[in-house]
Amino acid sequence: KEIVIDDNILIDYKKYYDVVKDFIDISYKKYKTSMIPYPGLVDTLSGLKKHGYIVGVASSKQHQGIIVALNAINIQDYFDIIVGLDDVKEGKPSPDCIYKGMELVSITDKSQVIYVGDNYNDLLISNNNLLIIKCL
Repeated sequence: KEIVIDDNILIDYKKYYDVVKDFIDISYKKYKTSMIPYPGLVDTLSGLKKHGYIVGVASSKQHQGIIVALNAINIQDYFDIIVGLDDVKEGKPSPDCIYKGMELVSITDKSQVIYVGDNYNDLLISNNNLLIIKCL
């Protein structure tokens, strides 16, 4: 599988597996020591779950990296679905990660999705695909 780093760089994942794996391992260690949740995040997630909402992560990070990050700040149990870059054909700003998440929980109506983002690519997903978005 090829991984797009930017518009001009493609990496053949198998060819560079060891280098990519080392980078990912170092990144995971950094996650564990440097991540802190946004203020109010835990209360918000708890409230969403209490009211029966399905909560997911759709990220441009690798799936395992997302799990490490969620575990690092002890919020993994709030999420019903996790979709990472390696779970979809195209990363953000393609909406593939959103559609994959919807598919995993059998949601077909985009109006049932609230997408919360924290960067420019998240805005592009929303603007190009009529999803509701709140940017942090």
